[in-house]
Amino acid sequence: MCLSEMEQDAITELLNVSVSRAAVALSRMVDRPVSMSIPVLRILSRDEALAALGGGTPSPLVAVGERFSGPFSGSALLVFPETRSLRLVHAILGERIPLEEVMDMAEEAMAEVGNVILNSCLSGMANMLACRIEATLPTCYQGTADQIFHRTIRHDGDARILFTSIDFSIRERDIGGYIVLLLDLNAIANLRQAIDRYIASLSRGAGG
Repeated sequence: MCLSEMEQDAITELLNVSVSRAAVALSRMVDRPVSMSIPVLRILSRDEALAALGGGTPSPLVAVGERFSGPFSGSALLVFPETRSLRLVHAILGERIPLEEVMDMAEEAMAEVGNVILNSCLSGMANMLACRIEATLPTCYQGTADQIFHRTIRHDGDARILFTSIDFSIRERDIGGYIVLLLDLNAIANLRQAIDRYIASLSRGAGG
C-alpha cells in the first residue's frame, strides 16, 4: 500500500502542527527551548520497523507507549536512549535533586512526560481531522528495540507498518529522542479515509 504525494503532504502537515504543540508542552516542563524535526513517513515491513526503532544498535532504550483508537488505531511511542531519559528526568525535576533520587522517580516522571507529549500529538491530529482519538494510559518500557517492539505491536509477519518518526532535542542539554507513530495495514487504510476527508474539507473551504 502506498500513500499518494498529496496524502503524504497532508499527514506531514498534520503532524507538524501536532508536534509543535508537543514541543511547547515539553519546553514548559524543562524550561528550555525544544526543537523538533520534520516528520518522516515510511511504510515498512515489521523487520524494517524494528530496525528503525532501534536505530541499528542493540543499546538499551526507554520508551513510553500508548495505544490509541478512533477513526484509525495504532501505537504512539516516545523513545529515548536509556542515559538520555535520565538526563531528561533530571532536567524536569531539577538539577539540585541527587541522581539517586532521580533514578527512583524516573519511571513515574517518564510516564508523565510521555502522557503530555503523546497526548499533545494525538489531540492535535484529532482537532485537525475533526474526529475523536482516545488513548490508553501511558506505559513505560525498558529494554532493547526488539523487546519494546514486541510488547507494543502485535505480531503479523506479513504486516506493513506506517512508521512515522519525529526527532527532538533540547538545547543547552545533551537530551534527545524521538516520537514514533506505528499503524498497521488496516489502520493505514482508515487513516487514508480520514486524510481524504480532511483534504476534501480544505478544498471546499478554498472554493468557498
